[in-house]
Amino acid sequence: MSATISCMATSARIARSAGRSWLDVRFLIGAVLIAGSVAGVWAVVGAARETTSVLVAAHALVPGQALTASDVVEIDAHLGAAEGEYLVPGDLDDGIVSTRVVAEGEMVPTSAITGADEVSQTTVVVRSALGVPAGITPGAQVELWAAPILGPQEFGEPVVIAPAAIVAAVREDEGVVTGTGATLELTVPRDDVSNVLQHVASGSALSAVLAPVPREISESVVETPAPESTTVAEKEE
Repeated sequence: MSATISCMATSARIARSAGRSWLDVRFLIGAVLIAGSVAGVWAVVGAARETTSVLVAAHALVPGQALTASDVVEIDAHLGAAEGEYLVPGDLDDGIVSTRVVAEGEMVPTSAITGADEVSQTTVVVRSALGVPAGITPGAQVELWAAPILGPQEFGEPVVIAPAAIVAAVREDEGVVTGTGATLELTVPRDDVSNVLQHVASGSALSAVLAPVPREISESVVETPAPESTTVAEKEE
């Protein structure tokens, strides 16, 4: 009888010990899971608070334009997965130029920058014989038309001599009636330069009109959110 009672007591102790061990294991597993969750949350919060100094265009940048410190402004931005896709202060160096239009206030993509020896555009200055429409501003794409001179105050049929010029600057003529002409600084492909200069030298009447936007392109444009950014001043506040 006593042997039976002793066996039962031993079994009870073993059961209680096994139960405590199982509880200890579950406690440790739960603690590890909680610690992992907390660490994950802090990692996400830390990543969200991390910013990178990037450069945005201080004004419209045009193809072929050499970038200097006066052309850009430094801001802090949350880039996330876009890290490395935008110009940072350390990238600003002599000999880099824009390869496409970068709008004022837009972060400068690294894909829009190249070395000066790789640029396929150059700048020409022409005088428009007609008034310049309000939409022709720096960064706008225009068609440059020329009417060949045939004689005194006589011009031929106008033709397009630069179908994809980019406006770099517009300088309204002084001392003339408003809207009767302006000097345009245009960025054009090098292949068009010779033709443009020939018309300028021969006295052709030149004028620029906004380049048409293909309907299928304009209808398919979808705005995508840019990486969140804050200026340096905002960060300091």
